[in-house]
Amino acid sequence: MINAGIHDGDLLLVDRGITPVAGHIVVAVIDAEYAVKRLDLVHGRPVLRSENPAYPDLALHELSELTIWGVVTWVLHKTDVSRPIYASHRDEPARRSDLHRTR
Repeated sequence: MINAGIHDGDLLLVDRGITPVAGHIVVAVIDAEYAVKRLDLVHGRPVLRSENPAYPDLALHELSELTIWGVVTWVLHKTDVSRPIYASHRDEPARRSDLHRTR
């Protein structure tokens, strides 16, 4: 799901109270296998779209069992704390006065 901003190791917040519609990123259970895909409808049938060119879309056949477990509402990324960002090109750690609070 890299084209949707979801990467390996990310944490997903999933809301089971949202009714899934075409375009939502969902956690789906297909024949007892979990997948995170974008929900689409083609001719009234669900298609689970991949947001990563390395993985195929999943067009479900009539014998498949599909459950939409929930809708992804937030993605949390871990930052790389081993690589500090420096305030200048001199490779010095940022001083407290260099840091700005954003909202």
